[in-house]
Amino acid sequence: MNAPGLGEDRGICFQPGSGAKGDKWRLQDAARRLLPGLKGLQRCHCTRHKGGAGVSIWKGKNGAWFTGLMQCGSVWVCPICAGKVAEGRAEELQRGIDYALEVGHGCMMVTLTFSHGRGDILADTLTGFSKALRALKSGRSYQQLMRDFGMLGEVRALEVTHGQANGWHPHTHAITFSHRKLSDRDRFRFECRLFVLWRAACIKSEIGAPIFGVGVHIRPAKDAANYVSKWGFATEVTHSHIKTAKGGGRTPWQLLADADAGDQRAAWLFREFAECFKGKRQLYYSAGLRQKLGLLDELTDQQLLDIEPEEKTLVCEIDQDEWRMIVQFKMRYAVLSAARDCVESVRALLDGLRARTRAEIGSDGTSGRRLWLDAINAGWVA
Repeated sequence: MNAPGLGEDRGICFQPGSGAKGDKWRLQDAARRLLPGLKGLQRCHCTRHKGGAGVSIWKGKNGAWFTGLMQCGSVWVCPICAGKVAEGRAEELQRGIDYALEVGHGCMMVTLTFSHGRGDILADTLTGFSKALRALKSGRSYQQLMRDFGMLGEVRALEVTHGQANGWHPHTHAITFSHRKLSDRDRFRFECRLFVLWRAACIKSEIGAPIFGVGVHIRPAKDAANYVSKWGFATEVTHSHIKTAKGGGRTPWQLLADADAGDQRAAWLFREFAECFKGKRQLYYSAGLRQKLGLLDELTDQQLLDIEPEEKTLVCEIDQDEWRMIVQFKMRYAVLSAARDCVESVRALLDGLRARTRAEIGSDGTSGRRLWLDAINAGWVA
């Protein structure tokens, strides 16, 4: 039997593909099939607002989008909402990092992970991981460590990947800010002391004890600013449906893509992930840190979804019947692609959908099967 592997942080890399933007719409359809009980996800970008002005298409310098539709706001299981929320979070965090470095503060990336095995259940692993984090940060020794190195606070993100060999791998990335920039020697001393405390917290919480050099990983300010673009809440997460985890692991979005391609095990794993991460916070700021970084009050995920570019142009309005056709034939991304061109392209696409609808359900709006049954009942067919 293979011993449980240690949860090494291998990072996230991105491999954009030709259909990157369209894939997130396809993957949202896949997520709805896998998670029929999530009403918000079922309605997201499909159901119109009740009593609203209807569906409109707008475009700006970064593309086109719909308004007048419900949005679920899930950063865990909806690739469409996750991308927009992540983009807003990343822009805000980058402003905080820039401000901290400008005024002479220190900044470094701290990753915490632990040993895990293929047979571990995600719910149990997350419970133990959360317990270990609380044990670490509530201890007097940890508070003394923060004072000794002049730490201002941290911005922490929760992530998880799944590997064939070692199963679920929950871990946290934290941008940690200090009053002054730490030297290489100070960073190493901080890492050594933090590892001792983290290992003790893991053992106390009955999860796999980490080993030095892997369980705690620290990068300096320059690397932290670069690596922030690879976090689950970063700008590039707008392409999260095509990101891949190094070292043979799979992110939840990869699991969803594989499930859409027919991988039943990936489908089961994505359902497990969705159940365990429902309601969890993806991003956490230490108390008082936002003010120290010159940031305003934190916006909710829904508020971030409602933000639109200042420079925008109305392309066209979509009536109720047209929207039904767009959703029925899964043409949401195709319509947005046409909107980037011109309104005539949208209308041409809608005309094609109308012709397709008439061919499938009859020119008078009655289904072909209904017409056939009516003919039988009228005695036209023997």
